[in-house]
This record gives sequence, structure tokens and C-alpha cells, in this order.
Amino acid sequence: SPPPLRLHRGRTMYVRFVALLIGSIVWLFAVIAQFRLTTTTDDKNSTSSFVERDEPAPRSRAGADPSRSGELAATPPPPPPPPPPPKPRSERFTSHWCHSRDFLWDNSHRASCLFHDLCVVQRPPDSKRGNKRHEVEFLYVHEEQSDVSREEVERRRRRVLDGDASFTLGIGPHNGDERLIFRPVPVSMSEIDKLYPVRNYVEGTSVLYYEYNSENFGHLISDQLIPIYAALEGFGLENREDVTLFRYSIMDAIGWSCDYHRRVLEPEGGISPRYGNIGKHCDRFYEMTPEFMRGHRPLQVLNGTTVEPTCFRNLVAGMPMYSDDCDGDSERDTNYWSLCNQGRQGQFWRFRNYVLR
Repeated sequence: SPPPLRLHRGRTMYVRFVALLIGSIVWLFAVIAQFRLTTTTDDKNSTSSFVERDEPAPRSRAGADPSRSGELAATPPPPPPPPPPPKPRSERFTSHWCHSRDFLWDNSHRASCLFHDLCVVQRPPDSKRGNKRHEVEFLYVHEEQSDVSREEVERRRRRVLDGDASFTLGIGPHNGDERLIFRPVPVSMSEIDKLYPVRNYVEGTSVLYYEYNSENFGHLISDQLIPIYAALEGFGLENREDVTLFRYSIMDAIGWSCDYHRRVLEPEGGISPRYGNIGKHCDRFYEMTPEFMRGHRPLQVLNGTTVEPTCFRNLVAGMPMYSDDCDGDSERDTNYWSLCNQGRQGQFWRFRNYVLR
């Protein structure tokens, strides 16, 4: 009958629709799977091509390329040699900075200086420069005329010769002694290389001075440790850990140094029986001196008769106005000497904290 027939046709259309939908979904998944497989294959081929282009196959020891039969590969050029290392500062030129220098003829008695690459040698017996009572000479190395103009070289030499870098190694009453006042000698690099081709170099920060009454603990503090601290503080170097103290020693000893006590007074019986063994006191306080300094480096001796050619990277010299006996050639009963302590309360307090650390 007609109604059952219409029902059968509708069911058939529904089944066809579902089958078509399922087929479309299966086809869609198949396309997606094929696309992913193709993409993965292309990535692998691309990576393989990249490796082949940028990473050539290893060569044999003889330098041959395996891909070329019987043909040697070109040897790559050698790398350029490294540049030569820069010369150390001590191989270059001397420089200095001084403060507290006035315009009087004896301003070296009061100046305090920081030198870079200043050299010291034994004074040649036939030298016509400087003081004949000096046992050493300080050499101020300047540029060659090929480095700067002739006029500039002469100007710098003249500044040094005129005393712009002069200083004293004396402390207190020693500051005006001619055996301790130095005016460095200007020399060119070629001159010092010719005269002293082998030189010792002292690294770090050095302090050079001639001691005064080191056998007495009070003088050790007021006439050595405080002046040394004040000189370092003047250049912002008081907290350096690489400070080395150098005690200048000469055969022509100056009173009242320990050298003077040993070479002049002890053979005559000593300054006084109540002082006891002066040499023993000196040795004890010499050993104690670096314990008050940062770094605690042992006290060194620069002997004027045995010193080898030596250059200091950084040298502090000149502390004549920093002790309580700062005015040389004056007597204590004039009360002159006490003026050196005026206005230094803050520095004395900083020194106290320094030695207690």
C-alpha cells in the first residue's frame, strides 16, 4: 500500500545520510593524517639538507675530502698571531703628584708626594748630580723625543730639575738634613735601559722614610706610625692591604735613628745605662711596626750601599710635617713643634681606630 512505501523511502534516505556523514568524517581524518605525515617528512628532509650544507663531512688526516676522489682540499690559512702584551707600567714613564708644597726655597722639607714608577739606584761614585752625601739617586723616567716634541721633553725635564718632584725622607727634626733631601734625576727610557737593563719592580703601595728614635715606643707612635698614616691618608691609600714600609738606612747615620745608636753611640757605651740594650729595643719595635699597618707586611730595608736598581709601582714619600717634632732645626723649648698638632684631632681619632682594627 502507498503509506508503507513512503515510510520505507524515508528510512532509506536517513541511512544514506548517516553513511555519507560517516564517510566524510573518515575522509577528513585521512586527509589530516596524510598532511601531518607529509609535514614531518619535509621537516626531516629540511634538517638533513641544513646539516649537509653547514657541516661538511670530516676530512682525512692528509686533508683530503672523501667526496672528491684523488683531490686534496685547500688548507685553511693560519690564524693571525695575537697582539703583543702591553708593557707593564714600570716599563713606561714616571709620574708624580705632590701636595703641601709652598713657594719657599726649602719647600721639599714640607711636601708629600705619590710617585708612580720612580726608580732608585746607588749613587755612582763619579756622579756630578745631586748631593755628594747621598748614597742613592732617584731616577725620573720621561718620554723619548720620538714620543713627544723636543720642547715638551725639555719642559718636563726642567720641571723635575727645578724641584717640582723634590722630597725629604726625614721625619721631624730629620726633614731638613741634606742626606735625606732628594731631587730626582730625569732620564729617558733609553738611558735607563742602557745604564740599568736589569731592574727590580716593587708591586703594591710602598712607603719610604728615615726613622727617628724607633727604640722608644712613644716616638714609634708619634714620629713614625702617625706620619705614615697621615701620608697615606693624604692620597686616600690608608685602607690599602698591599702597603709595604721601607726604612731607609745609610752608613752616614743621622741622630737619633737606630742606625745612629748602633754605629755611633753603642761603641762609646750607649746613650745612657738606663736605656739598656738599644739595639734590642730597635729590633723589637722594627718587628712591631708592620703589625699596626693593614696587611701586616714585614718591614723592609732600603740600604743605600747595597740597593739594587729598583722601581716602585706606587711610592709615598715625604711626611716631614706629620710628627710632633715636625719643625726641624728648632728647639722644643720654643714651643714651635707643638704647632704641628693643631687642628688634627679628627685625624688622630681616625688613626686610633685604624691601629685598633
